Amino acid sequence: MDIPYRAMIPNDEMRQKALTILETGISYGGEDTQRFETELARLCGTRYGVTANSGTSVMLMALDALGIGPGDEVLMAANAYVGVAAAVIKAGATPIFVEAEGETANLRPDATAAAVTASSGVVGWSRSPGCSACSIIVAGIEGWKHAKS
Repeated sequence: MDIPYRAMIPNDEMRQKALTILETGISYGGEDTQRFETELARLCGTRYGVTANSGTSVMLMALDALGIGPGDEVLMAANAYVGVAAAVIKAGATPIFVEAEGETANLRPDATAAAVTASSGVVGWSRSPGCSACSIIVAGIEGWKHAKS
C-alpha cells in the first residue's frame, strides 16, 4: 500500500485496510507485518527486518541486542525525546546528555568525544524535527565490546 507522506485524504485501498483491521482486530503482526518486515530487510540489505510499536521500543531492542545494561553509559543529545532516555534507564544503563548542534540537533562531535568514558557503551541518536537522521540509530563505540568482555 502506498501512503503518501502526511496523507490526510484516504483512498479506497486505505479505507479497505482500515475496515479489515476493524473487522479482524489484527492491527499488528500477521501476514501484513511479515510482508513488511521481509521487504524492509530486502531494502536495507539485511537478513531480517523487525518492526515495533514505537521508537522507544526500537531503542530498547537495540540496547538489548548490544548487551547494554547496568554499568553502561549511553551518550545522547540533551534535547532528545524523553522516550530515548526512558529506554536507556529501563535497560539499566545511564544516559549521558551531550550538547547538540543548534542547526541540526545532532550531537556535537567535540562534546561527544569529550563525554566518552570507559563505561560508554553506545551513542544514541534520536530524530529531531527537520533533521535527516533516522528515527533511532544506535552505534557501538569502537573497541567497547572488546573492552567489556
